[in-house]
Amino acid sequence: MQALSQLPERLVRYRPADNKFLDAELKNLAEGNVFLQKLSCQNDGTEGKPQLLKCSTAELIDLSRRLIRGAGRRLGSSHELCQVGTNRASARAYLANRRKWQGKFISIAPEHIRIACFSNSVKDNEKYMWRKYGSNGRGFRLLFDFDQNASSYGNSFWAKVHYSQPRDRRKISEAELIAAEFQVNGADIFSDVPEQWIGILQAFAACKPQKWEEEDELRLIKFSLSPSLEAEDSYFALPAFNLSGVTFGWNIDRVLAKKVKQALGDSLAYSFQQAL
Repeated sequence: MQALSQLPERLVRYRPADNKFLDAELKNLAEGNVFLQKLSCQNDGTEGKPQLLKCSTAELIDLSRRLIRGAGRRLGSSHELCQVGTNRASARAYLANRRKWQGKFISIAPEHIRIACFSNSVKDNEKYMWRKYGSNGRGFRLLFDFDQNASSYGNSFWAKVHYSQPRDRRKISEAELIAAEFQVNGADIFSDVPEQWIGILQAFAACKPQKWEEEDELRLIKFSLSPSLEAEDSYFALPAFNLSGVTFGWNIDRVLAKKVKQALGDSLAYSFQQAL
């Protein structure tokens, strides 16, 4: 799995009528920011729970020693990750600690990966999306147009959500998570192959059950590389896209529509959706 190399020319995002954070969201949208929420707050309980594939002890110890040779200098010889040892007992103890960290990482990762959800306007299933996310016409839809002058994304990336049956979902191996532990502790081992790190994060944040396929979702995924994996819900600049318009639902309250327009300004294109 890789980050999207080609982005659509327009993305859309549906907003509900009963958004208790509306004032903050409108203020940030006017400043070019969007809200990224914790993965753990998504509406499907199976998200953020990839299946772990076991690897042999010999394979994992060999990988650890290669990682230490390549990245050990950045961590320092006294770092726990560099203490694999030379005998079988110390190697097994080392591996037991790595597996303990992996279990913790899988458990807490959904709390420390932020996402923002969008749809491709070309494939937008309007009736479904208005009903589910636009308060059945009482909300509004945001339109974002591609900005060819966008700068780099920093530690975020775009991904197309993969929909599948549970048995076909992207899995994570113990080997990948050993590399991930080095990564989050400051040894940037994925700098030459960033798609490997992105693939790990996508297994958490861009895989959903097939029942959600109508949404045809694209996600902006943002992650923290700090050892503590601290990441709080917040607003961030939207890489590669600018807010260009708003479509009001056919049942929207006129007071709400006026409030949105006043907050976002007259430069955007405003329209009303016909009843679906």
